[in-house]
Amino acid sequence: MRRICMEHLLTTRRLEAFARHRACEAQHLVRHVYGLCRDRGRAGIDMREVLGGFSMNNVTRMLLGKQYFGAGSSGPQEAMEFMHVTHQLFRLLGVIYLGDYLPFWRWIDPHGCEKKMREVEKRVDDFHTKIIEEHRRAAAAGEAKAAAGLAGDSDMDFVDVLLSLPGEDGRDRMDDVEIKALIQDMIAAATDTSAVTNEWAMAEVIRHPRVQRRIQEELDSVVGRDRMVSEPDLSHLNYLRCVVRETFRMHPAGPFLIPHESVRATTLNGYHIPAGTRVFINTHGLGRNPDVWADDVEEFRPERHWPAAVGEQGDGVGRVEISHGPDFRILPFGAGKRKCPGAPLGVTLVLTALARLFHCFEWSPPGGMRPEDMDMAEVYGMTMPKARPLVALARPRLAEHLYH
Repeated sequence: MRRICMEHLLTTRRLEAFARHRACEAQHLVRHVYGLCRDRGRAGIDMREVLGGFSMNNVTRMLLGKQYFGAGSSGPQEAMEFMHVTHQLFRLLGVIYLGDYLPFWRWIDPHGCEKKMREVEKRVDDFHTKIIEEHRRAAAAGEAKAAAGLAGDSDMDFVDVLLSLPGEDGRDRMDDVEIKALIQDMIAAATDTSAVTNEWAMAEVIRHPRVQRRIQEELDSVVGRDRMVSEPDLSHLNYLRCVVRETFRMHPAGPFLIPHESVRATTLNGYHIPAGTRVFINTHGLGRNPDVWADDVEEFRPERHWPAAVGEQGDGVGRVEISHGPDFRILPFGAGKRKCPGAPLGVTLVLTALARLFHCFEWSPPGGMRPEDMDMAEVYGMTMPKARPLVALARPRLAEHLYH
């Protein structure tokens, strides 16, 4: 399954092929926020909703060939159904469930958790069945056009690719249950994590006006004010990359990563770990460890990631890497051969959203709130979002024609 993802979805060629779609979604994001800040005045914008829609659209366009939010989307009813089911799925995946450790508890199910899981499972399965059938009908129509000598749509999304692949043991096709599992895993891994990271990054930057000013100075220097940020610019935005690294340190999207398993018995720092042990990597604890990060671990300070090779003025010598690096102090995507295969896409989505939003708008807390009074409480789950959605005021800072 991992090989299929690496060979047919997350290749450099395929990511480049979808660059046009990502650029379209980035412009839609800016246009959407521009409309909201004009309509709502001092009421503020719910950035969780905005950032969630941006992440979801990018991922579903690659996977399903559909845009679920905004103009030209599949429609508000289907979009809300999809988002509701996905949020329920994320919440249940993050539940610390006693039935995972005491099997008899699943039979008792005093809190109805097992029942809720089965209900969501059924809704998710129905949703993916509908997606697969739509693609099969479209493929059949394309074959009919080809037989008639007519031109068809050559753009294949991930579901199209999965439907065309042979299965194991000589089967002509992959089983539907395999296709559904892959789709579900990719959506779950890509949407919530990038949206949560962007929301935390924006909250911290708004809470620290000094950081926002430095981000915008870098953007004005690298990009200017007469055009929008594009993906080739992202590698030159070293301070913004430091901001993302600092966000991963303080607010990792996956506080315990995805569970791993020891393949053989080993001893680590005097602790015996038997073969087959489930292992959790506590990235949240690692990012707050003063032995690793000095005593100011509770302070949001992107400058701590500024390497000497980049130069004091960000002169483009070198690039700040958003990964674990040689020291393994930050592990946003894990490491080794089980590292997240979607890391390049995730970094691109996070940097694109933040670069566009800070380049195009000045951000501040709503209702005259002081930045230092913003609520930064977090909620534990499979991901670790803010306890309350980020609401912020936006003020355009570029020429009006660039927003349309």
